[in-house]
Amino acid sequence: MFVSPLALEKCNNRSIQHGIWYVIHSLWFGIILGVVFSLTAISVGEALGYDANENNLLSDFIQNNSFLTVLLLSSVTAPITEEVSFRLFLDRNRYVFAIGLLLLNVFVLSVIGLSLILIPLVVLTIPFALSALLLSKDSFLTSIYERLFPLWVWGSTILFSLMHLANYTNLEQIGPLALLFVITQLISGSLYVFLRIRFGFWYCFASHALFNGIVITYINFFGQIQL
Repeated sequence: MFVSPLALEKCNNRSIQHGIWYVIHSLWFGIILGVVFSLTAISVGEALGYDANENNLLSDFIQNNSFLTVLLLSSVTAPITEEVSFRLFLDRNRYVFAIGLLLLNVFVLSVIGLSLILIPLVVLTIPFALSALLLSKDSFLTSIYERLFPLWVWGSTILFSLMHLANYTNLEQIGPLALLFVITQLISGSLYVFLRIRFGFWYCFASHALFNGIVITYINFFGQIQL
């Protein structure tokens, strides 16, 4: 799917109306698949004696705060922070690329802290960010952005999904099957990347914000589901 940035950027109609159409359809596509995979993850967890609701930090956050507070943080603060951190750098502008990569490191390290797992992230991305600032525009596009485009896309999407494992506790009870709980984020992250590259940053933010808002509203009024 994500082979070339030129393929994703090539669009006959990039109007606001066209972008909104994609946001709406990607939103419902993500929600439908998210429900399917989330219910699957919950069922697998229950079969192994793992209660996703009791071990979900989001549940405690929702119970201990007002609906408006949760909705604001979930549909505005969280999406803008995560989109800036994980997808802002997906840009042909070398300055935006460099700043975005640095912000990605700052966000991940502030959430998880420096560990042996994250050292490669810092070692690999910081030199690319600095190189983007030093190279000419054409050299940056050919040697860093376009040549390594699949790495930037899939690396950021996978990291985005794995970061959401922090929403759960006691995942050691189910081992590698814990990854089932972040398939939703892997799917939605892929959709956000598509919107980011084809239409721009604010479209992926809008989709992310609407997705979170719908999920939080559903949980608040109808009950728990792990999206």
